[in-house]
Amino acid sequence: MYFVFVFRTESVAEKMLTNWFTFLLYKFLKECAGEPLFSLFCAIKQQMEKGPIDSITGEARYSLSEDKLIRQQIDYKTLVVNCIHPENEKSPEIQVKVLNCDTISQVKEKILDAIYKNVPYSHRLKASDMDLEWRQGRGQRTILQDEDITTKIEGDWKRLNMLFHYQVPDNAVMALVPKQVTAYNSVNNSTVSRTSASKYGEH
Repeated sequence: MYFVFVFRTESVAEKMLTNWFTFLLYKFLKECAGEPLFSLFCAIKQQMEKGPIDSITGEARYSLSEDKLIRQQIDYKTLVVNCIHPENEKSPEIQVKVLNCDTISQVKEKILDAIYKNVPYSHRLKASDMDLEWRQGRGQRTILQDEDITTKIEGDWKRLNMLFHYQVPDNAVMALVPKQVTAYNSVNNSTVSRTSASKYGEH
């Protein structure tokens, strides 16, 4: 019965029952269960992000799901990046733990999670609207992207860029800046490309 109720919603009556329970539980979730459920979600997310997560399939080294578990051995290391607040560059830099096998989009999400940890999700900046800028010495600034002209192509597949692709060191200074439209992005957005089914390959 539990399987039928939760997973099989083939009839109209079952779908209506599911939605009915959703409406009935809204007040309870908002006033009672919402906060502990969100805390549980954050704790699970934090635990999963301690290891590699495939940005395409969602498989993770520390997944709670047997079907979404990365079983192969992956070499990676933890880095700390010092992030500049995108809305106040004069504020103190925020330290964020990332992995050298994280894609650029994953790094942006981790930075936003750290900067806006006490801000409602609907009020914070979106990773898709921002570029990740690596600020090096002597005013040198490099925009990091999942795909650019340095992206490795293996046959018909592209390997998403990760931090180790750009050789980002520990304690690097990063900033989120408004997304820039480059010639590569303009061409790429107008064509359909095949992206590697897994971000994990030989380093």
